[in-house]
Amino acid sequence: MKVLQSVQSYVGPFFQLSDGPFNPLAGPSLILSWPDARQRAYGALRFIALGGLALALIAIQGCSAVSRGSVEAIRLSIHGESVHPTAEFVAASPYYQLQANGPQGQAILILGKVQDGLLGWYGQGDDIVFTRKGLVVRTTGFPQNLSSTVPGAVDPFDEGLQHVTSPTTYTRTVDWSPGYRGGIVMQATLSPGGSEDIEILGTVHHLRRYDERLSGAGGSFTNRYWVDPADGFIWKSRQYVAPGFPLELIQLRPYTGSADQPDTAVYPSTGRLAELAGAARVKPDAYVAGAAWLRPSLVPDQVRLKAGVVFELGVIRMDALSHGKDALGTDAAAFQAWITSLPVTGRRTSVVLDPAQLEVSPPDNLTTEPGDTLYYPQRPTGVRIVGAVAKPCRVPHVALQDARRYLADCPPSKAADPDRIFVIQPDGTVFPQNIAAWNRDPPRVLAPGAWIYVPFNHTAIRGATDGQFNEDAAAFIATQRFDVEGTP
Repeated sequence: MKVLQSVQSYVGPFFQLSDGPFNPLAGPSLILSWPDARQRAYGALRFIALGGLALALIAIQGCSAVSRGSVEAIRLSIHGESVHPTAEFVAASPYYQLQANGPQGQAILILGKVQDGLLGWYGQGDDIVFTRKGLVVRTTGFPQNLSSTVPGAVDPFDEGLQHVTSPTTYTRTVDWSPGYRGGIVMQATLSPGGSEDIEILGTVHHLRRYDERLSGAGGSFTNRYWVDPADGFIWKSRQYVAPGFPLELIQLRPYTGSADQPDTAVYPSTGRLAELAGAARVKPDAYVAGAAWLRPSLVPDQVRLKAGVVFELGVIRMDALSHGKDALGTDAAAFQAWITSLPVTGRRTSVVLDPAQLEVSPPDNLTTEPGDTLYYPQRPTGVRIVGAVAKPCRVPHVALQDARRYLADCPPSKAADPDRIFVIQPDGTVFPQNIAAWNRDPPRVLAPGAWIYVPFNHTAIRGATDGQFNEDAAAFIATQRFDVEGTP
């Protein structure tokens, strides 16, 4: 059986399919040999094909410590007008089950992942709910999703809500998608309430209700949790994964084992992104929105792109100096030196690299090549502004703030185009944005780690370039991976 070997530890931010040396960026890496991509022998692993994706099951019996085994999940979902599971129905299925009621219907989710403190509950299609100690920390597949949750210094869910006897305040930072709505700090107040009896599958549970009031730049809402006062287990909850999108979760067959387990899965050689991302064992605190797919075969084209940008900057500088445009010449020289210092990465931009979404979305699960590298960075806190500015800047990220407003902290120079900027989101997607009073676009928010490229005045450089210089410069910047530390 040809499969990627199981890796017991994750030693750095890189995971690479190796067909010879390639690592354009300094840093620790994890290397696995790449078997023949056409070899599809899965051996004795038992998979169930659902929607074109091979999936294994987490069952109550026959699964050591409920590890992933070979798994992702089985999708035993029920969609329709309503879901009314019975105790007999739940008992007949050997899987841990969670009922989810949302604005678009109801479903039974199956536990398909237990790793690093997270439980992954899988539904039909590409919907997944990730919980940690009963709190929803991430979702995928819904019209509105909770992309990331970062707890503050105080997190009452860590110790158990049963220990909260008076109102407790804390913060939680969240990202929502779609729309790059990231770094939103929510102020939370958790208040214990009275006792309530909740019936689940014919059994009455004597629980205590807790209300969690959250408010921040994205709005205000209240989550509710029904908690066993003896052990803190959350049997039922109503949690907002995004503004206007609540989910009611009911434990039908709860998992009460340890969630602090490493992923020891053996991943079949499919030659797809999901396999590479799965074998990398991306940590829960990785910043998936800024992940980078580095591909050696893209390097030659990016070498040419960089060379063209550097060359045109030289032409802009010489032309500016010959016409007495000293500010333009100085800025072009500084930007040329900065672009020259950047590596050629081979990054493929604007692709989905969220391991959970890759598992369940075949269109996003693209083919990999030998030498491909996935990089999952730590979460950044800033936005970088480069181009026609007095000096490159790294400014604090402000949740839901329009990109144009960041320029107040990093003013454009006299050489800048007064009418537009280029927004480069952490996934490498480039958005031109008009910013002048006469052509202003609707506000565009930035995710943490985004770039703003302030272009050179297109009229001033028209005679020295081919007319696409600013677009090419933004495209090359988009190929860069970002670090938490470093200079713009």
